[in-house]
Amino acid sequence: MTTMFRNRLFLQGILFGGLMGLITGTLLAFQVGNDRVESAQRHVVGWVRRDKVGIDYKHIYQ
Repeated sequence: MTTMFRNRLFLQGILFGGLMGLITGTLLAFQVGNDRVESAQRHVVGWVRRDKVGIDYKHIYQ
């Protein structure tokens, strides 16, 4: 098998896989619906962006 043919098959595989992922993601998004996606996004953002626990300075200088 020549190098050019292997590179062509590799690129075709990348394009085909990307297209199938896009189609699968689109179908999944339509099945899940917008409400659940927004709810999951708020949950993840709330989990990732937790407020850091600050130092309670009122007990240090007593």
